[in-house]
Amino acid sequence: MARDNTPSALEGLCNASEPHAFATVIQTLKPDQPTMTRETKDRDHFENLRHRIRTAVGRRELQHALAICDEAYRWAEGQGSQTDLDFVRCSRNAVLLHMGHGDSVVRELQMILMRSSDPLNRHMASYNLSFFYELREDFEKSGFYAKLALDHATQTDLDYYRARSYSRVGNLSIRKSQFNEALESYNRAWELFVDEQLYERLAVLTSMGYCHLACGRIAEGFENLFTVRRSYIRLKMGCGMALGRLRLSFCFGYLELEKCHQASLHGIAGMKIGEQCGDHELVKKALYLLGEAEKLRGDDMAAFTYFAKLQEEYYPDNPFLPDLLLDNDTKQLVNLWA
Repeated sequence: MARDNTPSALEGLCNASEPHAFATVIQTLKPDQPTMTRETKDRDHFENLRHRIRTAVGRRELQHALAICDEAYRWAEGQGSQTDLDFVRCSRNAVLLHMGHGDSVVRELQMILMRSSDPLNRHMASYNLSFFYELREDFEKSGFYAKLALDHATQTDLDYYRARSYSRVGNLSIRKSQFNEALESYNRAWELFVDEQLYERLAVLTSMGYCHLACGRIAEGFENLFTVRRSYIRLKMGCGMALGRLRLSFCFGYLELEKCHQASLHGIAGMKIGEQCGDHELVKKALYLLGEAEKLRGDDMAAFTYFAKLQEEYYPDNPFLPDLLLDNDTKQLVNLWA
């Protein structure tokens, strides 16, 4: 039976119970089961470490991910191949990129990309280089490496890496306000991520929801966002940048519906999350949207207060910004993913 691949199917995943052990017990009673060799067990241990690294990075548990990378590197150094070592190096460099240490890893990633004959490692290196150049706001190079990462992922026939490559291509399209193109990439990513990759699927669905809102498809956008929100509630996920983006997407959507009270509630929540996580971009965009919500409410003084804070903290050389924003529809100037 085919897997239910609709957004609403996520809700069942968060409450799924453990599978019954009876079938497992029966399986163990069958005669002539193949014996697992030490080499196979060791290899399974390494594969488990790879999976744990991916999970920890997805949840932004970066120090934990770094510790698992170190354990995987010791295994690869003692029992693995050059391909295994390169994979761990790429994984560790990905963690360091998320921790803000990009300049220290670029050279090694470029070397792996040039020397490796393994398509997965070439994917890992090019994917991380795309992320690095995105952080540097060099979107031309980031796009080049993102497409290269997708090409290499396609050669592996591993759905997870193809999915995240499509998601990265979508992220770069959304930065250019190419929302329909981004949706095409996100839809492909959604179809390839499996149920166990729940956090990745929720991130993609949030992006899809924002794209629909930006294109004026309000019902579709809110359907996606509410599915994500219900899933986060069941997961007891109360903070994190992913939740901050979700909150600001709701804020944007309610502004489109001219519901200023609901927009303000989500905008304030998103701003607080940005402050807690140290995400200045999230705070900056929240201030834009909160100012617009107060304008919609008819409270120009409150709107000016948000815009003045925005100017003081992020644009100190532009003293006329609050007045300019007060006279313009700022929500049309904000791309939440740019």
